Amino acid sequence: MIAAEFRQQPNVIGYDLINEPYVDSDVESESSDAVENISLTALEEYFNTVKMYCEQIRSVDKITPIVIEPTFWAKPCALPLLSDFVDQMRVSDPNIIVSVHFYEPQRLVSRSINKGRYRSVIDYSVNPTNYYKLVNYDN
Repeated sequence: MIAAEFRQQPNVIGYDLINEPYVDSDVESESSDAVENISLTALEEYFNTVKMYCEQIRSVDKITPIVIEPTFWAKPCALPLLSDFVDQMRVSDPNIIVSVHFYEPQRLVSRSINKGRYRSVIDYSVNPTNYYKLVNYDN
């Protein structure tokens, strides 16, 4: 198990269980409105999997935070579906972190839509903490 190997590494700040999780009903629609149609059975299955992973991690590492993402590819619109589950988890484990992924507004995050107006420029000659600079090409 990864947690057993890395539990005492000072640069491990958390275990992200599933990156951009989704359930079958998420795949059927890309619209944020579809979140309301995610079946409870699918959510329970996802939550049971997350619980199992958390238990396995906590059996060897009781301290390092665990990162949980909502279904629907970790989009913020799915947070309400995760809320009660996280509250239940935090009763016995306060080191639960919720993470979401923002891909909106599409004009900003999609190169094909913004036609290169917004880019991340990496300058490897500067201090590593200053690698990324946001450049606005609209001007």
